[in-house]
Amino acid sequence: MIEQPIGIVFQTLMLAVFPAVTAAYEIDGRHPAEVLVGRLTRVYLLLALPAAALLGVLAQPVMHVMTQWEEFRSAYTVAPRLAAASMMYGLHYYAALGLHLARRTGQLLALTALSIGVNLIGNWWLVPVHGYDACGMVRLLSNGVLVAAVATCAHRHLRWSFPWASLIRIGLASTAAGGTTFLLQRHLPPNLLTLVMLGCVFGIVYATFSLITRELRLQDLLSLLPRRGKTP
Repeated sequence: MIEQPIGIVFQTLMLAVFPAVTAAYEIDGRHPAEVLVGRLTRVYLLLALPAAALLGVLAQPVMHVMTQWEEFRSAYTVAPRLAAASMMYGLHYYAALGLHLARRTGQLLALTALSIGVNLIGNWWLVPVHGYDACGMVRLLSNGVLVAAVATCAHRHLRWSFPWASLIRIGLASTAAGGTTFLLQRHLPPNLLTLVMLGCVFGIVYATFSLITRELRLQDLLSLLPRRGKTP
């Protein structure tokens, strides 16, 4: 449940990302394709990082609304790490574009197997001791290993121009929005109306801080509004 919203984000984006990067690589060359990958990674971070922050902050009221079993409600503590792990997994698609373009599917398969191995060993070692809370940390670690390994191996084929400055600004905006939402949800009853309201508050604060840090421009937000066609 926690991973599905972020999964929808990166799966939808990748439907357009891979054909666009492939066309840029074949028509314009390597450098324009690398610039495009960096820009597309920024778009992914603009959507996935705040989604992960929102899911982590609202995990407790979401679990309260969705189930009456206290045993399941207590599992909300693992949600922030699972959300971060899902976002990290989405990043590996961008890191792996060089391997896809070079048709290094065997190498990509080996790196994926390495990540799965880290996940299995970590769960075998830590879950019996720390319980399900360790699952989220192990998942985050294994996905981090996957991103690092794939980015390292794909670098010779296509350099991943990672938008570090955007990551910092988006992280600050997500932290501000998440902190505001967390403070509010502590004083509100856990119900569906509260979740909708908190989601709106998160979006407003996130957009405001993104505009302040100039990660988003006002024109970007206005372009999302529906426009009325001109009458003849």
